[in-house]
Amino acid sequence: MPDSTIPEPGGLADNLLLAACSKTLARLGAEVRVRADGENLVRALVAAPSFAPRAAPAGVPDAHLRFAAATRESLRPDALQGLPPVARVEACGLPNLLHELVHVALAGRLADDHGIDYQAIPFDLSAASGRAVLWDEVAACVVSCAYLRGGSGDRDDWVGVDEWFDEQLGIQPVFYGMDDEPERFWSMLPRVIATHRDEHDAMTSTAYDRVATLLRLAAGYETLPMRTSFDELWRRRGAS
Repeated sequence: MPDSTIPEPGGLADNLLLAACSKTLARLGAEVRVRADGENLVRALVAAPSFAPRAAPAGVPDAHLRFAAATRESLRPDALQGLPPVARVEACGLPNLLHELVHVALAGRLADDHGIDYQAIPFDLSAASGRAVLWDEVAACVVSCAYLRGGSGDRDDWVGVDEWFDEQLGIQPVFYGMDDEPERFWSMLPRVIATHRDEHDAMTSTAYDRVATLLRLAAGYETLPMRTSFDELWRRRGAS
């Protein structure tokens, strides 16, 4: 994967989105730090309870309605209330903060590594549990790219998006034991998604719905992203 440098947000739309993401995470109980040397992580400070169920497989009746109801009950009434934080969220800019927000939305909690057991690396993609980690990561890549596209006239829709997609995917081979042969991961990834399309699509759709709901309920942010997909982003990077 190519190295890339993601431009810093500077337009009004970016700044409003950054503020909305920060307020949303704060109302869930996080101390949010956005700075150039941020580590891009979520670290629990206490044993925080879930604010909603972890994203479930497709076919769960009324799953999104239940998520919205649970989240509404869990939000702190005022992000500036002065209550001690239950977790710290660090990010080096808007793209990374979006990525972390998607993971938090899918996990339904503020937890180290989003509740995923990274001690279990390498994950087995032949097992549903191993693929679930991949779907979570791909959803974070896709949905954060969609929100970066925005809908304003501040910039061209795709400025920074393709580079950000590559940057997010760049670390993925290590999770599946392919850090020494990343090209095998890139050649395998579209096939795994095609073979398990229902699982992948369900997680991505859930991520879009959950993030939009969180931003609306916690920060009054109503702007919906210009939706994209793994397939579109993969084609744009010239992969077959």
